[in-house]
Amino acid sequence: SPTRPLVGPADGKALAVRGKHVSHSRSAWWLKKWIDRRWMAKYTKLSMPPPPAPHPLAGLQPERAGDAAIDPAFEAMRCLGCGAKTSHETLETALQDAIVIARDLGADADLLPVAGLSEDSAILPAQGGGNLVQSVDVISEITSDPFQLGQIAAVHALSDIYAANATPQQALAIINMAPARVDLQREHLTQIMAGSLMALAESGTLLVGGHTSETDATTVGFAVTGTRSHAPRPPRLEDDPVLVITKPVGTGVVMAGAMQLVADGDWVKSALTSMAASNGVAADLLAADCPVMTDVTGFGLARHALNLAERCRYSGVEISLSAVPLLDGADILLDKGIRSSLHDQNAASVRLAQAVTDTARHAALFDPQTSGGLLAALPRARAEDMVGRLRAAGQTGVIIGRLTNAWTGLYSAHNSAHRG
Repeated sequence: SPTRPLVGPADGKALAVRGKHVSHSRSAWWLKKWIDRRWMAKYTKLSMPPPPAPHPLAGLQPERAGDAAIDPAFEAMRCLGCGAKTSHETLETALQDAIVIARDLGADADLLPVAGLSEDSAILPAQGGGNLVQSVDVISEITSDPFQLGQIAAVHALSDIYAANATPQQALAIINMAPARVDLQREHLTQIMAGSLMALAESGTLLVGGHTSETDATTVGFAVTGTRSHAPRPPRLEDDPVLVITKPVGTGVVMAGAMQLVADGDWVKSALTSMAASNGVAADLLAADCPVMTDVTGFGLARHALNLAERCRYSGVEISLSAVPLLDGADILLDKGIRSSLHDQNAASVRLAQAVTDTARHAALFDPQTSGGLLAALPRARAEDMVGRLRAAGQTGVIIGRLTNAWTGLYSAHNSAHRG
């Protein structure tokens, strides 16, 4: 065939075809490999063209524009997953201002929420004792695989329930679909729902309803209700509480690197696998100590650790940079200056207890996570045993730092803080 002058029959040789003449030799095989590899090399190492710098609208008042250096609205490329959420500072300020406006307009103060973002979920009294725990989480389309997107979205939403020492029971789906041909949109939604149902079923959670709509971009989320019989036990001063994390950090920067075509495929696969892994097993093991916990998501490890400290009535956190587990490739990408679009706002929301150098490991503390691990405050005397049990069950279990009242804010050490 004139269109296939070299054909590999998988016998270590190749057929060289020219008109009616055919030869079968190893030299033809080497020639075919050279031609094929030269062609594939064109698509092996790709780079993104520099994106155009975004410009604010001409009529935008500079005094209201904020700091463009850390404002995601001025990012040339916006990140997905939980990295697309609103920042801690924006949400906290907006909630406080909204409460003031509602009160001034005559809303019953007893029906207004308590300002603050330290809690991961709503805790309600249940008939017969115990609590109902409710939470809602939505992520954007962090992967092009709709089945995996559904899995990750469900696992992500369930984690807030686990972090409250509760057992998930029911879920409502909240799905926005991007415009598409009807048959393609239906298949996309089918795969999203199938992945979601698998993750929910694994956790013993029943999907009882939901809402779908069509918007500019696909997002998937769930409102989850759980039950718990015992409230978590805050650590006492004499407990010398340490922090245990159950998943590696780095999903934000790895997926940002994937969008910019600088992340290795194995790194992306590892990040997606981590995001799709449930926190259920880790939560079951941690439940024996009933600790105060949070899940590490869009606000980054440092901000979530400080929120956890606030709930435990501690003013500061020490994190050992060398102890924090990172996903494959996360440190390499951070060293290259790759950042998720929410990264700088996460860093701005954290009070630092010391001057720091912006190393890759320090930067990882502010990387927004999608479906990150649990972060638990455990008495030092119990922590090593719990880490061993987590690892024996195939989970990540690492002591990464401690709570303290010796300072206010975050102190990041380069050695193992939990040993000192």
